[in-house]
Amino acid sequence: MQAITDAIVFKISYDDLEKVYSFSKSSERIGRHMVEFAYMNRELKEIRLNTETSESYYCDLIKNNPKLIDQIPQKYIASYLGIAPESLSRIRSNLKRII
Repeated sequence: MQAITDAIVFKISYDDLEKVYSFSKSSERIGRHMVEFAYMNRELKEIRLNTETSESYYCDLIKNNPKLIDQIPQKYIASYLGIAPESLSRIRSNLKRII
């Protein structure tokens, strides 16, 4: 794993996580909710990538995360969108002409 910007990362071993879960039902429930949240976000991304245009998905990305667009190189944004960097450049050019 590699970070593009400064980040705080937390790490816990599987054995330590199991110990936390066995400590109380509420910790196990929190862990389950975190996994469900991550799963649902992944599923929603897959659905959006398969049902929306790349341009629409990019517009939502700009609207919801405007600071990220300036911090992350285009090749990584294109990869996140599942398109080639050249396609992202075309989308950005089209959007500039519209605005």
